[in-house]
Amino acid sequence: MAEEGNARKGDMGSDELKQCIMDIQGWFSRHGGDVDARATTADFQRLSKGVDAPIPDSLELMLGEANGGFWFMDKKGMSVEGIVEAAVACEGSGKWRSGLVPFAGDEGGMLVIDTKTNEVMEWDEDDGVGDSVAKSFEDYLETFRNTIMAGKCEFDNDIGVIEGVSGGSRK
Repeated sequence: MAEEGNARKGDMGSDELKQCIMDIQGWFSRHGGDVDARATTADFQRLSKGVDAPIPDSLELMLGEANGGFWFMDKKGMSVEGIVEAAVACEGSGKWRSGLVPFAGDEGGMLVIDTKTNEVMEWDEDDGVGDSVAKSFEDYLETFRNTIMAGKCEFDNDIGVIEGVSGGSRK
């Protein structure tokens, strides 16, 4: 099967990542999401002190544009404060490990970045680290952006992004 367009070779550059985040932010703005909050320098200082892992640049970039305003399907994106609270709460669970940075969900079930491998992983209270969702946070964001921009998703403020619908919005 022939591919259309110019397929990128390698990882996303910083300009492509910024555009990807802006596309996600624009989609949520058009569909009733609250994406106006932005993380500040003080927020990033709290984040680096509150999480036992290096903070990926791509996560900082996203939080600088939308501090907790995105939903990743049924997982609500966390603000800097939410990331720190979730990481601290999970550290005592026995299932948590150093190097994980949560970015969506709650203590019961989250999406985390494993900073040792750069993979996006599922994590839950019962099993700990689960399946790999993407080989990197950048890939995760790009795939998510492509999914929502395809016009087959809705957004509901209570349950998140719903795939496989006409593309409308429930507020």
